Amino acid sequence: MVRVKRISAPQTFPTTRKAGGRFAPTPRPGPHAKKECAPLGSVVRDALGLAETMREVREALNAQKVTVNNIVRRDTRFPVGIFDVVGVGGEHFRAIPSSKGFAFVSITKKESDMRLVKIENKTLVRGGRVQLNMNDGTNVLTENKEYSTGDTLVMKMPDLKVASHLKMAKGALVMLTRGRNVGRCATLEAVNTVRGTGINTATLAMGEEKIQVPADIIFVIGEKESVVKIA
Repeated sequence: MVRVKRISAPQTFPTTRKAGGRFAPTPRPGPHAKKECAPLGSVVRDALGLAETMREVREALNAQKVTVNNIVRRDTRFPVGIFDVVGVGGEHFRAIPSSKGFAFVSITKKESDMRLVKIENKTLVRGGRVQLNMNDGTNVLTENKEYSTGDTLVMKMPDLKVASHLKMAKGALVMLTRGRNVGRCATLEAVNTVRGTGINTATLAMGEEKIQVPADIIFVIGEKESVVKIA
């Protein structure tokens, strides 16, 4: 098993830094970047507290009692990332970014069928259709040309059909996924596009405060209110 020292593990790993041994398991390559996800076994054992040992986690996985985004997973190192839904024995939890890594919010069975994905890129492919590249590595083919980079799609799982479309536009409710304000919500005031080698930025209203952040660290979660439970 590939391991990392607990003291240097990414913030998203739900593991104690100075207890429980010298090393912690790391997630396998998959739908999320290593620094933006956590291994499923650690989520079930350490974050959710639904098992005391990794052996108990493996028994639950082998019994097909654990799902990620409504798909049965049997790998303790499967990567769990932002807004993924983890199901264990009939309970469901959504991964929400926070200053301490991921917070796992308990949700209903009905809401567990909803998944938020962000459009990272889009390209025109043969036949006049558009291929959308999502933040979790999945690709969606569509004939709808209204989708833009930075927008959020609410997908119905597990067939990944688009249930609704949230535009990255003025007035949208966004959540910050990295940085010192990670996990906090704000209202989008403007997206400032930079031509050339610079990075696009976003102006946000956070209460009475106005801040400017890189546009790639904001995630649209609703128009006035979040479309999913975040606390």
